[in-house]
Amino acid sequence: MPHPRVRLYRYGVRVLAAGMLVASVAAVASVIRNVPFGDSSPTPPATASKPSPWGVTQPGYHRVSAPLPKALRGLPVKVHLPRSAGVPAGVYRAAGSVRVRYTGTSRYGLYLLTVWPASHGVKPSGIRALAKGCHVCTRNRLISLAPGVRAAIAVGGGHASTVTWRQGSRTFQVRGPAASFTSRHAVAAAKAIARANR
Repeated sequence: MPHPRVRLYRYGVRVLAAGMLVASVAAVASVIRNVPFGDSSPTPPATASKPSPWGVTQPGYHRVSAPLPKALRGLPVKVHLPRSAGVPAGVYRAAGSVRVRYTGTSRYGLYLLTVWPASHGVKPSGIRALAKGCHVCTRNRLISLAPGVRAAIAVGGGHASTVTWRQGSRTFQVRGPAASFTSRHAVAAAKAIARANR
């Protein structure tokens, strides 16, 4: 009979070998379980969804949490909203502009109204340039919104419908998705806003 130390050594080697065998089998089983059978393509990385430009979050703007009359009084740029447009879904402010968001329940559909003061707005020459600068638009020209108020319309061609004008020292722009904010809606909304801000 071998010495007790030798027996202990042999027993320890067997236990170690058995443990390594169990660990190896477990590792192989884990690898096999995670192999995608029938699909050799790697899983595409998850992409962050781009926020809608028409949604509640307006990049660069902070939403004003106050009743509409109080929100409008506290804006850095004064703007009057026509009753015909309905109640806006949100009023926003930034350092150099104001934005009002209307949803699809508005008379004119889903669109944004942005107003800039003289220091951040477009000059009359800029409005004229906007009226002929869109080469893919189906309608890009100067239109009349009210007596003495000329605007540049740019619609069609696969991008947002916009009407931009200068009224007094402020620059106004209505902008909405082409699919729902049609040329007719854009002009009607711009005319109503121009009349309300005379």
